[in-house]
Amino acid sequence: MYQYTAIDDCTRFRVLRLYREQNQRSTLAFFSAIREALPFPIRRLQCDNGTEFPLAFALTVQEAGIKLRYIEPRRPDQNGKVERSHRVDNEEFWTRYSFSSFDQAAAALRDWERVYNFERFSMALHGETPAEKLYRLLPALQVA
Repeated sequence: MYQYTAIDDCTRFRVLRLYREQNQRSTLAFFSAIREALPFPIRRLQCDNGTEFPLAFALTVQEAGIKLRYIEPRRPDQNGKVERSHRVDNEEFWTRYSFSSFDQAAAALRDWERVYNFERFSMALHGETPAEKLYRLLPALQVA
């Protein structure tokens, strides 16, 4: 199992999905999931240099009119928000629950995504949840 994570730089609003494999097919499925889940257009994506982000992914992102930036090799600090969010996932989700199947884990991860975005306040957001900050900014983002 492999968790894919997308996090909005401004609001910390996240999209989390679990895939059986970490590969190009999963990455492209996740890219589609991000575009469906976020209530605003994506302008830029940043990812690491993993083999799950191949040329086909870069071309798909480019065709969607989105700028793509790869972090420098061996520089996880350039992906700090995702790295920090994975630590939170590990501390508050993965180590607290066990799952008997992939489907059960995937469904629970979606529930955790909802809790994280809509119920769990963040000190980095001055006590707001990611959803609260997102909805406060929505008019500025001109989202219907």
